[in-house]
Amino acid sequence: MTDDAAVEQNLKQTRAKNLKQAKKDVLAVFQNFTALACTTETFAFPKKKPSSVAALIGTIPVDYKGNQYHIPIAVYLSHKHPQVAPHCYVKPTNQMRIKKRDYVDDSGKIDVPYLTDWKHPRDDLTGLLHVLSITFGEECPVYSISSQSSFDSPAPESPISRFSTYVNVPKTAAVASFLAPSATSTVKPEHLKESMVTALEHQMKLKLKDRFYIHAMEMASMKQTYQDLLAGNEKVQAIIEKLKNENYEVEASLQIYKKAKADFEKKLIFHSTHADQTIDNVIDASTPVHRQLVDAYAADCAIDDAIYALGQAVKNGSLDVQAYLKHVRQLSRRQFVHRLIIRKCRLTARLK
Repeated sequence: MTDDAAVEQNLKQTRAKNLKQAKKDVLAVFQNFTALACTTETFAFPKKKPSSVAALIGTIPVDYKGNQYHIPIAVYLSHKHPQVAPHCYVKPTNQMRIKKRDYVDDSGKIDVPYLTDWKHPRDDLTGLLHVLSITFGEECPVYSISSQSSFDSPAPESPISRFSTYVNVPKTAAVASFLAPSATSTVKPEHLKESMVTALEHQMKLKLKDRFYIHAMEMASMKQTYQDLLAGNEKVQAIIEKLKNENYEVEASLQIYKKAKADFEKKLIFHSTHADQTIDNVIDASTPVHRQLVDAYAADCAIDDAIYALGQAVKNGSLDVQAYLKHVRQLSRRQFVHRLIIRKCRLTARLK
């Protein structure tokens, strides 16, 4: 069965919703990572029940401290791949143990910015595996438990079949022999060339990793700015809507005032041509209660003026104190009655 047919069969078996896109993404991986195989595995995504999912199982090449190793991993694809980011795990063999890193926990789960910021079609499996290869080259997530090796070192490079589920790892002796540098008496030109190419490749990968993290930080900053702009846009829209409502209310009030102004101007013009009408005849209340209220208020104000005039007369000496007190007492009684009428009229007319 060809790679194309095998991948399609696995994706159909796991009920992939984006079959064409997922198939294209998986096939692109095999052009750069030949030690990976597409298969089906039982896997439980967070907060979901275990189900059959498509997975890439195998190893990826990693340049670590001048040597090349193959690190075993498993990439579990979501049913909505590539719209949803996959879940990646380091899968150590019997001769390996997981070394906890910032991006790898004790269970082997991998958490890198490329996964947390996953967005299709910008991100794909090939880019993810390249990032993992560079990241593992900086800090290896596994170490050998060989009794002949007392230092942390990843397991050596080993071949793997395209469609094999397990990784063949050499025995302990083979591990030690791989980790030990080869002793040669002379350095051949092809060895020197290979060393220079490896060193150059290592430097390029380091620079690529630096650029990747710089762009990742820039993307995170732009994402935060975008979220702030969205929140600000909502506030601005709310303010605009509020201003529109207030403007509508102001326009309605303005029309009412314009109409009232026009009525007053007409009445002024009308009454200016009828000199026989007095101001008392022109101004009138709309109801008997309001008319009584106006009359009582006018009488109250008149009594205030009268009491003030009596006080001035006492100061000028034109009125003695006894007469002043007598008139003030009489006026105050009448004023009390008028104010009582004002209070009752306001309650009846439901005025504040």
